[in-house]
Amino acid sequence: MRDTIIVIGDVMLDKSYFGTVKRISPEAPIPIFKQEKLRELLGGAANVALNIKTLGENVSLFSSHNLDNSGKSIINLTKKEGITYFRSPLGDRQTTTKTRYWALNQQVSRVDEETLESITKFEFNYFKEALLSNIPKAKLLVISDYEKGIITREIIEMVLELASKSELEVICDPKSKNPEKYRGCHYLTPNYKELCDLVKKEFSENIFSTKEEFLFNSIKFLKKKYKISNPIVTLAGDGIAYIKKDELCIQPTVRVNVADPTGAGDSALAGLATAIARGFNIEEAVRWGVASSSNTVQEIGVSSCQLYKLKSSLISIPKVERCITNNLADSSFGNSRKIAPIISDISELNKLINTFRENGSSVLFTNGCFDLIHYGHIAILKYASSIADIVILGLNSDISISKIKGPSRPVNDFLSRSSIVTSLSYVDYVIPFDEETPFNIIKEIKPDILLKGGDYKEEQVVGKEFSSKVIIFKRIDGYSTTRLIQ
Repeated sequence: MRDTIIVIGDVMLDKSYFGTVKRISPEAPIPIFKQEKLRELLGGAANVALNIKTLGENVSLFSSHNLDNSGKSIINLTKKEGITYFRSPLGDRQTTTKTRYWALNQQVSRVDEETLESITKFEFNYFKEALLSNIPKAKLLVISDYEKGIITREIIEMVLELASKSELEVICDPKSKNPEKYRGCHYLTPNYKELCDLVKKEFSENIFSTKEEFLFNSIKFLKKKYKISNPIVTLAGDGIAYIKKDELCIQPTVRVNVADPTGAGDSALAGLATAIARGFNIEEAVRWGVASSSNTVQEIGVSSCQLYKLKSSLISIPKVERCITNNLADSSFGNSRKIAPIISDISELNKLINTFRENGSSVLFTNGCFDLIHYGHIAILKYASSIADIVILGLNSDISISKIKGPSRPVNDFLSRSSIVTSLSYVDYVIPFDEETPFNIIKEIKPDILLKGGDYKEEQVVGKEFSSKVIIFKRIDGYSTTRLIQ
């Protein structure tokens, strides 16, 4: 009977000393902490397992550490909580221990003890045999990676292979900055910072107009390049983001008094895993993740969410907010406002364009001086936005305009001109150039559509050979910068 969730990963002991601070040490400018009480709790993968257990599921935990005092405490605590624990007896790794000192509900200090060495061949073989014996009882596999050495790519490949043979899904909580490590996982649950780390070799957050656009393209990138079926991004107080039917969805959280965020990610993972194991769809699973974590952050130190509290919280969780992909910049997540980034590095722009194309978006390029903005400028940019998903504007630098128009131009410097065009909702990205024409830019980015304003013929358009389609936008009579100057 499949009635158990399996968790494998880096276990920890979370120790909290509670006491008082009334004076500063005469030996150094540090507080003197008077210890009054000690509390030991399960942390890391063990905390994930505990949260799954308190949500009403049977859970089996797999990890490795030696039998130092912290290791013995973990064994005793898992037994007390009813968690079936498979500890590799073949390794001698130090037990990861995080010790926090608290005074008046404020954390005074933290001391970590750990080893980061990867597991040995003997530990790997133990996990493989132990998992093989327990897979018949499993209904979901959870990988909790804290980068302490238990979770390697080899372990993930082994878990995925066993899961595939048994038609099970794998949900993984990542810590590594290398997305290749998590290739093929059914679910991946990074927080926002971890997501930035996972995709930073491809693109950075600041080249996107909004956070939603970054989220959408990052999730799509992980899905397509690394075959991760469902990347789910936790956003702390802003909720959880995911993609469904090519649409970015952001599930808001409930507003609570946060006492301590420690372990919130573990609780969200446990809520997601429990819901998925029970057959809920992704929308409901995300709601369970939000409800679970919103309960645990109200307690000091790592804590677990009881099932009755989760169900009570579900009532007050608002409905998911959806941001249509073609209008991502208009939503209000993170108080973002659309300001088109200025990208000077053509290689960065190309990375961005490749990502958009992988996601099925069309890219348009147009250019101009935009010295004194008039209706003709607005009309061409509005038209550009209506025929393409992404509009890239090549903006002549001051040097470029002087070469073309003479030493008396531009009237407005680059900072003034760029400040205006980047604020227009029709423009997604701006790239400056010093040459008289944007030939080199067009040659590099090879836009799907090349839009040129004015009384040109197609054969006169610079860079036409590098674009799939050339469109001439006829000049609107009565509107020109020269006329405005005169």
